[in-house]
Amino acid sequence: MIEESYRFSDDNFEVLISKLEAKVSESLRLLKDLEIGKVVSYNNAISDHIDYMYEEMEKEI
Repeated sequence: MIEESYRFSDDNFEVLISKLEAKVSESLRLLKDLEIGKVVSYNNAISDHIDYMYEEMEKEI
């Protein structure tokens, strides 16, 4: 989207995506260890993270 001249108030989307990928990886690791309570917590954080990114994209669009 940046290549198409969209500008976001938070210019660190690449950093946000990296953090999101790290959270997903950690959630999967916890799931393998059957740490369900922690998985739920990570998944909620992942959901909030994605919601924030969509909100930022919607503002620009």
